[in-house]
Amino acid sequence: IAQDTIGNRLLAAEKYAATSDIGEMLNGAIAEAAKNIPKNERKKFILETARNIDIPRLRSLMVNAMVQVFTVDELNLLTEFYGSPTGQSIMKKFPEYMGAVMPFMQDELKKAAEKN
Repeated sequence: IAQDTIGNRLLAAEKYAATSDIGEMLNGAIAEAAKNIPKNERKKFILETARNIDIPRLRSLMVNAMVQVFTVDELNLLTEFYGSPTGQSIMKKFPEYMGAVMPFMQDELKKAAEKN
């Protein structure tokens, strides 16, 4: 078991980031977001959005956030799980799940903010 240091967290976070396909995850999220765009504008939206995302920067931000939030053990378990066939299957479905849930979450947040 690795000691829970920032350096070890960084190594574990980098290993996890290598396991997950950030580009594929983003493409799924963009495709889900495009469902809220008129059909005749979706292809353009998808292409332009994908082209304008700085994947290396996003990856770096994600790794740094993981180092701040998760322990070495948690990062190692994330890598183990999301590197498995079941974990990979879940990651492929996650954008669809978020696309289904996010409109409701946004609506509830808006309602709650209006009550303040």
